[in-house]
Amino acid sequence: MKKHLLIAATLFAVAVPVLVRAQQPPIIDRKLFFGEIEIAGAQISPDGQYLSFLKPYKGTRNIWVKKADEPFSAARPVSAEATRPVRGYFWSRDSKYLLYAQDAGGDENFNVYAVDPTLPADPKTGVPPTRALTNLKGVRTEIFAAPRSKPDVLYIGLNDRDPQFHDLYELHISTGQKTLLRKNTERIAGWDFDNDGNLKLAERTNQAGDTEILRVDADGFMQIYSCTVLEGCGIQSFEAGNKQAYLITNKGDLNLSELELLDIATGATTKVESDPENRVDIGSVETSDVDYRILFTSYEDDRYRLYFKDKGFEQEYRWLQSKLPGKEINFGARSKDENIWIVMASSDVEPGETYLWNRAAKTLVLQYRIREKLPRASLSERIPYHFKSSDGLDIPAYVTLPKGLPAKNLPLVVFPHGGPWGTRFVWLRHLRPIPLQPRLCGVAAKLPRFDRLWQKVPERRQRGVGTQDAGRPHLGRESAGSRWNRRSEAGRYRRRLLWRVCNVGRGRFHAARLRRRVRHRRALEPNHAARRHPAVLGGRSQADVYAHGRSDDPGG
Repeated sequence: MKKHLLIAATLFAVAVPVLVRAQQPPIIDRKLFFGEIEIAGAQISPDGQYLSFLKPYKGTRNIWVKKADEPFSAARPVSAEATRPVRGYFWSRDSKYLLYAQDAGGDENFNVYAVDPTLPADPKTGVPPTRALTNLKGVRTEIFAAPRSKPDVLYIGLNDRDPQFHDLYELHISTGQKTLLRKNTERIAGWDFDNDGNLKLAERTNQAGDTEILRVDADGFMQIYSCTVLEGCGIQSFEAGNKQAYLITNKGDLNLSELELLDIATGATTKVESDPENRVDIGSVETSDVDYRILFTSYEDDRYRLYFKDKGFEQEYRWLQSKLPGKEINFGARSKDENIWIVMASSDVEPGETYLWNRAAKTLVLQYRIREKLPRASLSERIPYHFKSSDGLDIPAYVTLPKGLPAKNLPLVVFPHGGPWGTRFVWLRHLRPIPLQPRLCGVAAKLPRFDRLWQKVPERRQRGVGTQDAGRPHLGRESAGSRWNRRSEAGRYRRRLLWRVCNVGRGRFHAARLRRRVRHRRALEPNHAARRHPAVLGGRSQADVYAHGRSDDPGG
C-alpha cells in the first residue's frame, strides 16, 4: 500500500509542474524582442504628400518612402546604408529632402546626409543619390535648428576647430554651403533659435558644473538665468511673440520640475504650470507649429496624465481615445498645416500601432504594427506598485504577474536600472519570474528631498543602501514573490548612484552634462520638435522596446 502511495505521490509531483507549464503561454523567441525591426519610424512630409518609414533594405535598416495614399507595396528605398543601420531621419521643412546622420564604425562622429526622394534610382545602388552635407573625418555634427521660415537652412555645430565645443554654422541643404556664424570660445553647449529662426539664447556649463542661460546680443552674451549642478533648467521652446521662452526648471526650493516663462529681456520668470497632483516632474510640453500655442502638457506618473490647454484639440484627442480604447496615444510628425498627423497607439500588451490621422476628414487609418510577429495574447500587463525605502521615500514601480501561474511563491527579479521600459524587462514579462521595475531611471522622483535626507546618513550606512532598498522591497507577507527567491540586478549601485545618475528626469546630477547628452540625441531633430522625431545622434533609440510604448522609433 505504501509503495502505491509513494508512486502516486511521485506521479502527482511530476504532473503538477507539467500541468502548470501547460497553462502558461508558450515561450516567445528572444529574436521577436531583440531582432531587427520589420518596419518603424513613420513620418509624414510637411506638405502631407509622402509617408516615409524605416525598413531593412538589403539586410540593413534604411529609409523608404511612398505617397501617402499609396499602398506599402509601392514604397521604394531612398537610402542604401550597408554597414550601419539608419537610426533616425527627418524631412526638410519644404519636403524636398530627407536628412539623416551616420557615423563610421560607431565612432559617434556623425555627418549629415541628404536625399532627394524624387530623383531616379541609381542602377548600382537601387536608390537615389545621397549627398554628404558635412563630409568631415573626426568631427561630430550637431543640428540646433531647422527654422520653418528658412526651409533650406540648418543651423549646425561642428567641433572641427576645438573637439570640446561646436562652432555655429549656417548650412544650406540644397548646395551644402556652410557659413561660420560664431566661433565658440565661450564654452557654449547649445544654441537656441526662436520661431523665426533668429538666434536668441545660448546655454553653457561653467567650471563649477552649473548651467547658465545667456541672451545672445550683438556685442556678446548676457546671463539671464542659471541653476546649480544639483538642479536642472533648460529651454523648451519660444512663445508666439518670441519675447519669452518656455523653461523647465527645478531651481531653488522646488521639489519637482515645473514649466515657467522666461523673459528674454529681463530674465524674470513666471510660473506656468506644475503637476496638479504634486507627484512628478513635468514631462513634456506639446506646442503647435502653426501659432506656437500650448496644446497640452504631460506628466509621467503610474500612467501618463495629459492636461489640455487647447479645448478644441482636447475634443479631438477624446475622439482618438474612442477609436483606440485602452491604448496610450502619442503623436509623431505632422504636416505643415497640422492637418495630417502620425499617431502611435500602444499598451502593455500592444507593442505599437501606427496610424495616419486626418483631422479635417476625421479619419484614422492603420499603417502598420510594430513587431507584428509578437504574439499579443502571450504578453502580460504591468501593475503599478509603490513601496517605501528604508528612509521612508516612496518608490514607484511596476509588477508583472506571469500568465497561467498562481500569484504565490514565484521568483522575483528586480530591475532598478533601465526603468519600466528596459528591453531586458520586456522580455522577462512573459516568463515565470515576477519582474519588479522600480522607476528609478528616467523618472524624476523627489530628488531634492532625497539629497537632504542623504546628508544625514552616516557614510557607513550609505554603502550598499541602494541595493538593499531596490533589491529587497517591502512587498509584505501576502507578496506574490517568495521571500527567498528574490533577485536583484542592482549590483554595486548604491542609493546615491541610483537616484542621482539613473534618475535623469531633468538631470540634477551634472545637469548640464546630461542635458548636453540629450541635445546630442536630438541633434537631427528640426527645431524644438525633439519630442516628435526619432533620436538620431549619440543616444540609444528606443523604438523596438515595446514596453516603452511612447514611440515607434527604431531600435538602436
